[in-house]
Amino acid sequence: MLILLMVFLIIASIVLLIIKRNKESFYLFGMCLSLAVQLTGILIYIAKKGGISRELQEFLFLSLKIKTYIQYLLITLDKLGLIIAVGRYLFPAFLILLALKYSMIPWVRRNQWLNKVVLIFPVISLIIYQPNIFRLLTHNRVDIQQVIVTFSSVWTRFYVYISFLLLIVELFSITMKFCRKQFIQIITFMVSISLLYLLYCGQDPAQVYQFYANDFLWRSGIHYMNSKIYTR
Repeated sequence: MLILLMVFLIIASIVLLIIKRNKESFYLFGMCLSLAVQLTGILIYIAKKGGISRELQEFLFLSLKIKTYIQYLLITLDKLGLIIAVGRYLFPAFLILLALKYSMIPWVRRNQWLNKVVLIFPVISLIIYQPNIFRLLTHNRVDIQQVIVTFSSVWTRFYVYISFLLLIVELFSITMKFCRKQFIQIITFMVSISLLYLLYCGQDPAQVYQFYANDFLWRSGIHYMNSKIYTR
C-alpha cells in the first residue's frame, strides 16, 4: 500500500510539473519527490530490521515476496541513512517555500530574503548527516549525538507547523468563495502529505548509521512500527 502511494506521489507531481511549469508546481514536485525518497529509505530500513507483524508487512510491502526482495537488496547503511536524510530534510524546506509563496502577508511578501534563510537549517542538516562527517562529530560523544538528533527533530517539525500557520492565515484572508474553494483543495493535499511526513519523520538517519547500537536514543522515533496505527 505504501509503495503504491509513493508511486502515485511521484507520477502526480511529474504530471503537475509538466502541465503547470511554475514555481508552485516545482515546490510541490519537490515535496512529493522528497517524501517518496524518505519513504523509500524507511521501507528498506524496516525490511532489513524485520520483526514486524504480518498486517504491517502487507500494508507497507503488499506481499511477503516484495518485502523479502527489498530485505536482501545490496545497499550499505551509510547510503541508506543518507537516502532518508535527503528526504527528511528537503521535504520541510519545499513545504515552507511553497507556504511562503502562497502567503500574501505584507511582511512576508516584502522580505524575499526569507526564501534563502529557511534553507539554512536543511543545508546544515544535510552536511552534518553526511556519514563521514556525522561519525567525525559524534564518535564517542553521546551528548553531541543527542544535540544533533534533537536539533534536526525540532526544526523539521517547526517548519511544518509554521507552514500550516501560514496556509491557515492565507485561507482566512481569501474572501472570494471560488478562490477559497480552490485554495482549500490545494492546502488539503499539502496538509495530507505533510501529516504522512510527520508520521515517519521521527526516523533519524543516525539510527540507520548505528543500526546495531542498543541505546534508547536509537530506539525512539519509530512509533510507525506499531501495527495499531494501520489497523484502526
